[in-house]
Amino acid sequence: MVLVFPIGVPAVFFTVMYKYRLRIDELVIRLKRHDDENNSFTSVREHTVIALAHGATNDPQQTSSLSRRQSFATQATDLLWLAKKIDMFKPGRWWTSGFLISMRIVQTSVMVFFTNPSLRAAAASLIALAGVCVQMNTSPYRRPSE
Repeated sequence: MVLVFPIGVPAVFFTVMYKYRLRIDELVIRLKRHDDENNSFTSVREHTVIALAHGATNDPQQTSSLSRRQSFATQATDLLWLAKKIDMFKPGRWWTSGFLISMRIVQTSVMVFFTNPSLRAAAASLIALAGVCVQMNTSPYRRPSE
């Protein structure tokens, strides 16, 4: 039971994100293109509402399989449950949410093994520094302010 949370949760999260990685990348590329054209930042939820308001259909009965596959509203609605995890990241950075969750879990789990408070602080700082280095090198965020 002790290993279920620190290992199982990130593993399941990474597996789900890996399974949908191609669809996530396609969705984020479309969002980025829309943002560049309109000089704005739009979340998956906002863009889905805009697409549906402009007549895009989400009903598979009303569209052919080809147009349904290409419909942004359909694609975004299918991935809406992942919206909070993919909104802020660039295309190809689907793994970033899982990495951040794993880093935080490891950070808190490692501290259990140290009794000395200064060693706990050093271990937590080292893990946080590693996370910052990964984020600096990959720059996964869509907006520079994040």
